[in-house]
Amino acid sequence: MKNFLFAFIVFLLYSVFGMWYYSCIVKGLCGNNGESNVSIEASPTNAGEVQTIESGNTTDIIQRNNTATVDSPINKSILDFTSSIGISNKEGSISLPDNAEQLKGDIFNYLNNNQDMELIITGFHNKDETSTIAIERANEIKAILEDFGINEDKLLVDFSKRQYQYDTNGSYKGGIELKLRKLSAERLSEIESGIANKTLYSGFASKQFRADNTLQAYAIELKSYLEKYSDKSASITGHTDSVGDNIANDWFGMERAKNVRKYLISQGIDPNRLAAYTKGEKEPIDTNGTLEGRRKNRRIEIKVN
Repeated sequence: MKNFLFAFIVFLLYSVFGMWYYSCIVKGLCGNNGESNVSIEASPTNAGEVQTIESGNTTDIIQRNNTATVDSPINKSILDFTSSIGISNKEGSISLPDNAEQLKGDIFNYLNNNQDMELIITGFHNKDETSTIAIERANEIKAILEDFGINEDKLLVDFSKRQYQYDTNGSYKGGIELKLRKLSAERLSEIESGIANKTLYSGFASKQFRADNTLQAYAIELKSYLEKYSDKSASITGHTDSVGDNIANDWFGMERAKNVRKYLISQGIDPNRLAAYTKGEKEPIDTNGTLEGRRKNRRIEIKVN
């Protein structure tokens, strides 16, 4: 009987070792044997300290080892994208891969569906360059994502020094790193402040109102915010430029505010917590003497209190 138990224990140990060897050594699923340009990080626990999440318990996790990257659409899209961004040694401009539109959509949807996450955009520079050019590269990516409708408050820019060489054409692939990171309490407070004081610029003047990506993303954020703070409500105020008469502009401002209110209600926000107002042309934030100034004055302001 003792011999049988001993043999059984040896068999179990051998089986466990065999499973570990196959998973970790053969398949490379246990360690960080390489480094990619993509990861998801936990928010810093101490100043200057960042903890990298290396658990594969959810499809939102991206491990640094490319072979261990969890197979999810957002992970694959970012991984393909970051490895294909081109930078030049002649200027701070970047070149985007063909799948850029897909990537923008994936990040847009991911951040909307994960309100506790943010995106860190890191631009690289080598020993012959300054950090300024790295920041310019990262800011260019940020501007592209903002134009797509992603909340700028959830896009942070960083820079880092890396050793790399340009090819004979003065180009290098992989000069940008994207990281998805959980929001710290401090960062969450900053973003909530932006949600509670939002200015929107969109096609509010068009006869056929359509919610753009910016308004769609904000609707999700505002709904989450109002669910968290049940005692708060939002005022939606329409503003116009000075073209036309005062009465007409008051009407246009109200119509635009009502359009936004209707859309927010359609997205599941309690109508009793949304009020529409108009200021017409009375409170410009820029000159009405230029096209750009008038564009800025045509806006929707949403304040939560």
